[in-house]
Amino acid sequence: MPIHRPLIMGIFKDKTVLSIQYTPEKPLGREEEIRHMAMAFKPYTAGSHPRNILIYGMAGTGKSTVTEYVLRKYLIALKEQDVSNVRVVSLTVDNWPASKVLTGILRELNPDMHVSSRGYSIPEYFNMIWDTLNKQGLSMILVLDKIDLMKKPDILYEFSRVAEGGHLKDNRFVSVVGMLKNVRFTHFLDPAILSSFGSLSMITPSYTKEQLTEILEDRRVAFHEGVLEEPVIPMCAAYSAEATGNAREAIDILRCAGEIAEKQGEDTVTQEHVLLAVEEYECDFPSFSGTVDA
Repeated sequence: MPIHRPLIMGIFKDKTVLSIQYTPEKPLGREEEIRHMAMAFKPYTAGSHPRNILIYGMAGTGKSTVTEYVLRKYLIALKEQDVSNVRVVSLTVDNWPASKVLTGILRELNPDMHVSSRGYSIPEYFNMIWDTLNKQGLSMILVLDKIDLMKKPDILYEFSRVAEGGHLKDNRFVSVVGMLKNVRFTHFLDPAILSSFGSLSMITPSYTKEQLTEILEDRRVAFHEGVLEEPVIPMCAAYSAEATGNAREAIDILRCAGEIAEKQGEDTVTQEHVLLAVEEYECDFPSFSGTVDA
C-alpha cells in the first residue's frame, strides 16, 4: 500500500543513487565473477606477480563494477601488509592509437609531466614509463576499458615482457586488466603476443531478472519511502532482462518512470509509469525491445 506524502517532498530522495557515477558497496549478482577475478591477484599477496586478465561482457553487465571492487579490496589487503607501492591506472582506450595510450599512462603516473602524444617513438614512450615507475618505486595495474577497440594492441607484448626485459627494478611488475565485448579479440592477436600475455579470461554474462531485481532493490533508497508501487521494480527488471540483461538500462527505466511520475504531479510511481518509461526508452534506443512477465 503506497504511503501518501505531501507532494512537496517529491518522488526522489537521492537521485544520485540512480546515476552512472554511483558505485555500490559491493556488486550484486556477481559473486562468482568477483571470486574469479580475485584469483588473478592472489599470487602477489603470496610473493609473486598478479596475472593479466581479460574480462568479456556486453555493456551494463558489471565489468567495470567488478573490476573496481576487486582492485579496491586488493589495495586494502596490500595496505594491511604495509605495501603501498602499487598504482592502478585506468584508461578507456576506444579507438586510441598506441602513442595516446602510452601518453595517457604517463600522465596518470605523473600529472606534472608534460609529454606529447606525438614526437616520440613507441620504444621511447615505454622507456619513459619504465623510468617513471622506477623513480617512483611503483608497480602498476593497468586497466584498459574497450581494449578490443584499441588501435594496434601490439603494445600488450611489451607490458607482458616487463620481467623478461629487466625494465623494472626490485621485482616490480605491470599487470594488465582488459575489459572488452569482442570474444574473438584474442583471435586477432599475434601468437607471440598471445603467448607472452598469458591472461586469465572471464565473462560477465547478461543479468537475469532476479539479479536485476536485486540491483534495483538496492537503488530503492533513491526514492522517498512508499513512493514505488510494489510491481514497479519487478517490471523494470523483467523488461530489461528480456531485452538485454543490462543493469544500466534497468536503472535508467526505473529513474525515467520516477521522472514521468514527477512531471505528472503524482506522489507514487506506478506500473503505468514504467510502461511509459519503456516506450520512451525504446524510442531513444531502438535496439531495446522487451516484453514483461513481472
